[in-house]
Amino acid sequence: MNFESELKIRAAEIENKLHELYIPAGICKQLDESIAYTLFSGGKRLRPVLTLSTYRMLGGAECDSIYLLACAIEILHNYTLIHDDLPMLDNDDLRRGKPTNHKVFGEAVALLAGDSLLSLSHEYLYESIAQARDKSLYLSAAKLISELTGAQGTIGGQALEIVSDALDLKNLLLEIINGKTCKLIAASVLSGAIVAGADEKTLQILAEYAQCLGYAFQLSDDLMDEKEKGAIDKKSMVGLYGKDYTVKILEFYINKAVNTLDVLNYDTEFLAETVKYCSKREI
Repeated sequence: MNFESELKIRAAEIENKLHELYIPAGICKQLDESIAYTLFSGGKRLRPVLTLSTYRMLGGAECDSIYLLACAIEILHNYTLIHDDLPMLDNDDLRRGKPTNHKVFGEAVALLAGDSLLSLSHEYLYESIAQARDKSLYLSAAKLISELTGAQGTIGGQALEIVSDALDLKNLLLEIINGKTCKLIAASVLSGAIVAGADEKTLQILAEYAQCLGYAFQLSDDLMDEKEKGAIDKKSMVGLYGKDYTVKILEFYINKAVNTLDVLNYDTEFLAETVKYCSKREI
């Protein structure tokens, strides 16, 4: 498998479906432009690709519901990017090589664009349930996505980082990464598995894989910032423990993720290659 070529093909499916599904609200031009600025800013669509790929790997049949579910994941991810970049949180100036949303549209409009995307993601989730043949599976997936991206997951991890002092941050770093990064990746993988009808054992294995992938993704991103930008985030693994230790932990999670997949009786090549890809490239 040429992984990068395959990723582009699968990402293009998501890209085309997003363009097909997304309709601007038409109430406020600036808000619509702010939403589109981030949603169609050239992301790799990794998370919905994971949803779709896991679903297909487990034998899920092609249907409109799985695309709605995958697009809901991507829309939700883009909401987190807008909010994370805001001055009150991570205060970032660039995202995907472009000025962050609030730098272009202002903090208030950017905040509302993020809110709008969060609401839109749930519209898509509801529609995926409505169109599904087995509505109970899609309802379970939607519930899990909400849990893993709310106070128990993505938002909780961000909050924990904000309120932690220097000592707490060092002790809680992996928990923070698990919340901020791993939980959304887990939601992506597990939602695809749930609607494909995966059994409990398979879900447990994929949950461990997704967590390891999330750690590898974040640690690689921290190392890339240090290498390419010459800047070390004092709240990152590199800032707190140094480059050599971070590389060692990154390699641990890469190996653990790949080895975890070995026990599954499915073609896991794409998921395994995703770990290797995320460990060396910015997504």
